[in-house]
Amino acid sequence: MKPPALFQNKPVLLLFAFSVLLFGCSQKSEESFTKAVERSNASEAPHKDLNNTTKATPPVSTLDSLQVVKSGDMQTDRFLEYHIQFQLHSEDLLKTGNDLLAIAGRYGFMTYSQMQTQGKQTYYNATLRVRKSDLDKTIKEIRQMAKITSEQISTTDHTETMMQAKQQQKRAKERANRIGVLEQKVGSTRADTIETMRQQNENRQDQADLDHWRMLDRIQWVTISVYVKGPAKAAELSVPRYQDALVYALSVLLYTGYILIIVLPLFAILTALWLIWRKWRKKHKG
Repeated sequence: MKPPALFQNKPVLLLFAFSVLLFGCSQKSEESFTKAVERSNASEAPHKDLNNTTKATPPVSTLDSLQVVKSGDMQTDRFLEYHIQFQLHSEDLLKTGNDLLAIAGRYGFMTYSQMQTQGKQTYYNATLRVRKSDLDKTIKEIRQMAKITSEQISTTDHTETMMQAKQQQKRAKERANRIGVLEQKVGSTRADTIETMRQQNENRQDQADLDHWRMLDRIQWVTISVYVKGPAKAAELSVPRYQDALVYALSVLLYTGYILIIVLPLFAILTALWLIWRKWRKKHKG
């Protein structure tokens, strides 16, 4: 009995065997992939339950040691020094000056005040120092006081300087503790050296405290410069002083007499010499 024609063709037979083998490999790979996925899900389930039961640790801020400076209703972890400049135009310069004095008395103090007139224009300059907590109220009152022609707000960041000052204070305290421990160890044998070290460290600590206070003073107090331009003066009729004209005329007469007193004697002498010379010339010619 002869085999079917399909099996008599060797290339077709080889192609059929290769297809069966490829299908079996793909089936096994799919089953292995499915098992691997199930194993990975089973291994991740305990971790998910553990993450759900444990609380997340909040991030630690690197600025925990910074002092929080408040400005109105805002909080910032930066140490900022504010400089504010106003240029105003007022029709009543005296009233504006009195309002600025009242603001300075309520929220701080005034460091500079000047009113001057140049030509037909009158100006008023003032510099105020106000507490940062009252900065918002101060700005609102100045804006309502007169017409604003210019307003500028600038800041200087002293965060790095403040951190350095705090670090110096910390180092000074640590040195003081080490000096105390060293003094207990050596006793009275090196008393002079210990005292010198203590004095130097106290001087450094005093300087660090002073620098820290200066920075806080510049940060907690805002500098406000106000330049107010008043109304221009109306043109005025200039009336000359006639008595000055009389004074000038009399002065000219007096100076003329003074000059004549000096010149007349010289003129008389020169005239006499000229007459003598003329007479002598005629005599010799005749």
